[in-house]
Amino acid sequence: MDKPNLRNYQLEELKNLMEIIGETSYRGEQIFHWITCKNAINFEEMTDLPKSLRTKLSEKFSLELPEIIEREEDIDGTIKFALKLKDNNLIETVIIPERDHYTLCVSTQVGCPIGCKFCVTGKLGFKRNLEVYEIISQVVIARRYLKEKG
Repeated sequence: MDKPNLRNYQLEELKNLMEIIGETSYRGEQIFHWITCKNAINFEEMTDLPKSLRTKLSEKFSLELPEIIEREEDIDGTIKFALKLKDNNLIETVIIPERDHYTLCVSTQVGCPIGCKFCVTGKLGFKRNLEVYEIISQVVIARRYLKEKG
């Protein structure tokens, strides 16, 4: 059985979850900060948490990201990521450079119910809505890429 991905939880849910597993609710705030602000991709990065808690978290939960199967950079600086989800469906995430910032286009569904004739995604048909962690993971992937790129 798959471990629950902690990116699916809101702050209050994480605080409650920590209390359920015998930790203080403050630990939920710390984890939320690591997930949303520091873009953590594993529990070992969460260095302000006790090692015993990081071990417990890795045994019970996941921070898994979709697999990057392709990255394409266009001449205008646009960066497209093809991502494979756990169920082997594919989605696309696009980073668009602007003059003084970036715009990020994230997928919220696998496929599309509209079916526009000009759109490749629409021709695939609608398969499902993405889970929260699958959407947030696209932001994490983009942020980490841009940070590495400088």
